Amino acid sequence: MLELLINSEAWNRLPKEQQEIIRTAALEATIQAMLTTHVKNAAAVAELREKHGVTVHRTPEDILRKTLEAWDQIAADEAAKNAFFRKVYESQRGFASRVVATRRFTHPEYKLAADHYWPEAR
Repeated sequence: MLELLINSEAWNRLPKEQQEIIRTAALEATIQAMLTTHVKNAAAVAELREKHGVTVHRTPEDILRKTLEAWDQIAADEAAKNAFFRKVYESQRGFASRVVATRRFTHPEYKLAADHYWPEAR
């Protein structure tokens, strides 16, 4: 589960302890789903490669950049016509601007440890 929607009036009628139980259960379900997804993806890619001879390629950076540019345009268009979208999008970008700036120097690049322990075959 990666999303749980509850009517705010119904939520506000719940006792605080039930709200906390729901928050905790939703967080646990999200963490379990993410971990399960990592395990299933690893098994699926291994099967595709080993059993079916599929070659998996990384998406080229220029395509990834174009995807981001396309999203930027979609978000700008949607924000211009939808005040709620704009409010949520600006909130998410504000949060990310704080988190990403910190992660740049507190988290080493994933590739460093990955290549140290499991170097890619060249």
